[in-house]
Amino acid sequence: MKRTLFLEDDGKFFSRVWSELHLGTTLGAVAALLATCAIMTVFETAKQWLLPGVTIWISHLITICFSGFLAFLVSFTILRRFRSELVREKQVLETAHRQAEVFINAVPSILVGLNRESRVTRWNASAARVFGLREAEVVGKPLADCGIQWQTGMQEEIRLWSSAQVPQRYDLVSVEVSGETRLLGLRVEPAHMAGDDLTRTLLIGSDITERKRAEEEVRDLLDAIPEAVYGIDLQGRCTFCNPSCLRLLGYDEPEELLGLDMHALMHYSRADGTHYTVEECQICDAFRRGQGTHIDTEVLWRRDRTCFPAEYWSHPMHRGEELVGAVVTFVDITDRKRAERELRLTQSSLENASDAVFWVNSQARVMYANEAACQSLGRSREDLLSLSVSDIDALLPKEAWTEFWERIKIQGSSVFETQSKTKEGRIFPVEVTANYMEFDGQEFIFAFARDLTKRRAMESQLRQSQKLEGIGQLAAGIAHEINTPTQYIGDNVRFLQDAFQDLKSLVGSCEQILAAAKANGLSPEKVEEFAAAVEGADAEYLLEEIPKAIEQTLEGVSRVAGLVSAMKEFSHPGTKDRIPLDLNHAIKNTLTVSRNEWKYVADVVTDFDPALPLVPCLPGEFNQVILNLVVNAAHAIADVVGKGGAEKGKIGIQTRDCPECVEIRISDTGSGIPEKVRARIYEPFFTTKEIGKGTGQGLAIARSVVVDKHGGSIDFETQDGTGTTFIVRLPHDGKALAAKAV
Repeated sequence: MKRTLFLEDDGKFFSRVWSELHLGTTLGAVAALLATCAIMTVFETAKQWLLPGVTIWISHLITICFSGFLAFLVSFTILRRFRSELVREKQVLETAHRQAEVFINAVPSILVGLNRESRVTRWNASAARVFGLREAEVVGKPLADCGIQWQTGMQEEIRLWSSAQVPQRYDLVSVEVSGETRLLGLRVEPAHMAGDDLTRTLLIGSDITERKRAEEEVRDLLDAIPEAVYGIDLQGRCTFCNPSCLRLLGYDEPEELLGLDMHALMHYSRADGTHYTVEECQICDAFRRGQGTHIDTEVLWRRDRTCFPAEYWSHPMHRGEELVGAVVTFVDITDRKRAERELRLTQSSLENASDAVFWVNSQARVMYANEAACQSLGRSREDLLSLSVSDIDALLPKEAWTEFWERIKIQGSSVFETQSKTKEGRIFPVEVTANYMEFDGQEFIFAFARDLTKRRAMESQLRQSQKLEGIGQLAAGIAHEINTPTQYIGDNVRFLQDAFQDLKSLVGSCEQILAAAKANGLSPEKVEEFAAAVEGADAEYLLEEIPKAIEQTLEGVSRVAGLVSAMKEFSHPGTKDRIPLDLNHAIKNTLTVSRNEWKYVADVVTDFDPALPLVPCLPGEFNQVILNLVVNAAHAIADVVGKGGAEKGKIGIQTRDCPECVEIRISDTGSGIPEKVRARIYEPFFTTKEIGKGTGQGLAIARSVVVDKHGGSIDFETQDGTGTTFIVRLPHDGKALAAKAV
């Protein structure tokens, strides 16, 4: 019968059988003795009638026969019963043996039996699968010599297992199987069985290769993820941590955290410095309450005692059904908190901005409007979100939206002026800054709209102030221009006054001669007196000079009137709307007003197109542009020739009618614009002139008037040492021209 780890062997079984046979024989002898006693009693009664010798012989014969029969009968009965019991026991034993074999081979763990000499007595299917050796190949051989490639030093350990008195554990043992390294976890248990050939030691183990590989993958994953991860036991002590955890908390090695109380280490205080008890700790709640927690309103503390806002997740950790601790994941949300704050600030800024803010989709639907937009348009937010752009932009019809969208999409950003329309129908000017954006896979135009009503009024006042300032700067020159004709007007008037007195005396003499002639009393004396009066009055001279004096006086009056008229036209506030304007006449007036600025340094040469059409303009603003350009030209020439020098420069002014616009060129023979400042000449308050000579607003205003107010363009051509020409183009129909790059 085959030996097993769990059933008695054949020797024990047959020893029990022999004991039962011995008992049966003993019972048979006792039965024979009792039977003999009974026969002897019967025989003593019958020997009275039998011969003595026959009686004795018969008595022995009967005793022997009867005793033997009884012994046979008892032994047979016992043996028969034992045979049945033996068959039944054998069947039970075989069934139990088969069940034990099935159980042993079905166990996923490695089961190996060793005797006193460390030879293999049992080898289950798991052992055969893991080690790649069948039971027949190893049973009876020393385990250390079965051909298994154990890790270095393991053979000596194996030879000592049979003498082990206490269990031994090996958490990680490596073996080579078919060229592949397998990792095993082994436990050696003393079996305490009698007999040298019986199992004395059990080797129980499992193949943990896949588990270790999975653990390595998990460890690699934990090492690779940017989130910090650590584990704690039920006492809150650290059981593991990944590199991100070490980095965020300011540690170098895991040993610096393992086994330490993590709450006392990095969660002991709130951001305001108040103590945070472990009873309040939400991380520990994961194993106290057996459910996960998620917090993003607390701080964690680094090794250097600085803190950072963190978001963490704490989940209970189980081993089987047993709760063993918690796994904690956390991230530094400093940047996110800053971004959230900036986002809230941005949202608040947009919502409270003084300018209207809109988000518009590709179908021209308003997707967002801030409070300023609602107030400026007199509509509720819900009302605005139901409208399209054409409902609030008076100059952008629905059919023009597609072209507008594509233009903004290509340009990326655009600044332009248009007119907004309120719910009540009021129209007001706005400056729109439109930006093309993509967000969450959708396309939008993000636009700011600034109400220009107040700015237009202020610009008008500023331009008027600029005009007055220009007039103030030109006041001395204008006074001089007026003073010259005024002087000879005065001289001529005084001459006429004196001449009048002479003529009055002569007229008196004429009246006397006439009266004498009528009275026929004309005497030679009277004629001589009259002749003396005529000679005294120098009538011939007066008749020659008085007409000249009158002509010069009228000329002076005309010049003064021209200056006054030019000043009046130049300084007039103008109209809000553009009107047809004679540009040649407006330029002449401006030259008249500014004459004293240029007459000492330059000669002005004009080349006006006589067929120049009237152009829609704002007269006052246009005059200001020409004045600024002429004065700049005069200053540029003065820097070269000097004021009052022997030589003068030249300022050329030319007008031409072009197919789409009217072109005005104002050139000078100054030194040109330096290359390093050419990109900045239109910036407000930027000037290259000395302090007190320029405000830096002339060209900025000129560009604003030409481009923004008239839809025109302003460009310049310049060459160092030669001069500069500014080219102003104004559209015939008032519609904006395609702006040239400056």
